[in-house]
Amino acid sequence: MKHSSLLIYQPLAWLVCLCMFGCGDSNKPNETIRGLQEENKVLREQIAILESNKMTSDTELQSQIQSLKTSHEDSLTRERELHQKQAAQLEKEIATLRLDLGSSQREKIALQEIVDRGPRIKDATAARMGTDVLVLALLLGVSLVVLVFVVFRYRSASDRLNLLTMQQVSELRRLGGEL
Repeated sequence: MKHSSLLIYQPLAWLVCLCMFGCGDSNKPNETIRGLQEENKVLREQIAILESNKMTSDTELQSQIQSLKTSHEDSLTRERELHQKQAAQLEKEIATLRLDLGSSQREKIALQEIVDRGPRIKDATAARMGTDVLVLALLLGVSLVVLVFVVFRYRSASDRLNLLTMQQVSELRRLGGEL
């Protein structure tokens, strides 16, 4: 900004130098009041033009600065909005992935329980099968004992019946012989 203001004041400095040393012939300076007033009038007009140019350039510079600020703020706003959208999208993805991870962990735990249950189920089945075999053997043993008991009772009853039949036959023979 200092450099641009120096450029604006440089022509003013030239004009002042020219006026101090005179315009035109250096041997004959303008010494009349009217000539000096005209010269002052011209210099004031030039100063006004330079100041208006300076004002215009300052105004243009300020408007350029303002437009740059506005465009920068707009750019920052867009970047912030984009960042917020991306952050929200990433947070959503994180939440989805956490849900998936939780689901996967539950499935893993369930599958691990099934895998861990396998040996226990085999042991329980083997133990139950052992008990089933023992109960069947016990029932078979009891059934055999009952069968043997029934067979012996039948034999005993059959032997008694045979004995009684023989006794009755012999008594009938004896009675038949006596008759």
